[in-house]
Amino acid sequence: MVNYFVIAMSSFLLEHAYSIYLNMRQGKLLKIDKIPEYCKDRITQEDFKKSQEYSKAKLDYKTLTSTIQVITTFLSFYYPLYPYLWDLSLEFGEKIGYSNEIVRSCFLFVFTLGISVVTEIPFSYYYQFVLEEKFGYNRMTPGLFIKDKVISTLLMIGFGLPILSLAIYIINWSGPQLWFYCWLLLIGITLLSITIYPTFIQPLFNKFTPVDGELAESIFALAKRVGFPASKDTIFVVDNSKRDGHMNAYFYGLFGTKRIVLYDTLVNELEREELLAVMGHEFGHYKMSHTLKQMLLVQVHLVTLLYVFSLLINDDQLYQQFGFVSSKDAVFVGLTLFMFLYSPIDRIFSLIINIFSRKYEFQADDFAVELGYLNSNHLFKLHFKELGCLVYDPLYSAYHHSHPTLVERSNNIDKKVKLYKLKNK
Repeated sequence: MVNYFVIAMSSFLLEHAYSIYLNMRQGKLLKIDKIPEYCKDRITQEDFKKSQEYSKAKLDYKTLTSTIQVITTFLSFYYPLYPYLWDLSLEFGEKIGYSNEIVRSCFLFVFTLGISVVTEIPFSYYYQFVLEEKFGYNRMTPGLFIKDKVISTLLMIGFGLPILSLAIYIINWSGPQLWFYCWLLLIGITLLSITIYPTFIQPLFNKFTPVDGELAESIFALAKRVGFPASKDTIFVVDNSKRDGHMNAYFYGLFGTKRIVLYDTLVNELEREELLAVMGHEFGHYKMSHTLKQMLLVQVHLVTLLYVFSLLINDDQLYQQFGFVSSKDAVFVGLTLFMFLYSPIDRIFSLIINIFSRKYEFQADDFAVELGYLNSNHLFKLHFKELGCLVYDPLYSAYHHSHPTLVERSNNIDKKVKLYKLKNK
């Protein structure tokens, strides 16, 4: 007999223990006060100290919150909280005259979501209004904080309940082939979300303004050069400054929904040439189809996950070892338990995806260098303004990061710039 409970709990705790070990390794580096050789001529001692303090504060916050999450998750499974909520969901369904599996599962979804949202609020409030405030990045008001939480929760309920209901119906209907039909469902949801997210979801949180003026002319000229279909409907500036002082830019979308978004903080802080370097990097992601490639990698992950789930969904041992009666009419329960059991494998896939993601970041940097814009000075300026971490433990970085570290990217960019200058003499 396979003891799913012991396997899940052991792997869950071991994974957290390894994460704490990595945090301790990283924490030691954040205590040093000597500026690393690769940037000693680019940053002052005072700014380096601030960077170390900010990175240490975020690491301590991450360690504390993840430990609390592990303890509460362990206790909720050890003491049968979920079976209790499952029974409570049946009672609520019976009170309204609908006690079928889908209605019962929807109640369980709302209960678990409510607990998650309420317990998370104190930690996110501390992060925003204490930690970020201390280092000068917070610009959010308590009113906006509450508004964001309310809208996010309503969206999760509004989209989550129909998707959950449809998934339960498909799983019960499709039998052993559930992995295939659920995969098709997830592809449909992904394509739909890519379509509606920029049009209907994002405007609920931020205002998006088409880029204009001389900057727009420069960006459109660069876009034409690289073959990006740029227009006022594809490149936007977002009012991120109403939440915090961080800077970023990102590319997303497929087919006719491609967009590049620049934070207003980024536009306000960087010079035109520096912004074009950022755009060159984002155009690199577009030119080399990184979004599509990442999506294909995720599909491999999803198919694997769904296929393994199809093998375990009707195993009564899995349910009974976690305090439930059986697998009968309990698809959502089975999915919840399976995701907990599957988390170590999920972490392995995440590490693999991170490897490809870091590779794509190097490629996008190379593309921007070939355009004649990007150099390591741009990268350092952006990193320093963000008080980004300057020293990373290699194991910690490999485990957690989807992007290369500053020293890795700057070394690569410097090499590419030298080659570019030699080639264009």
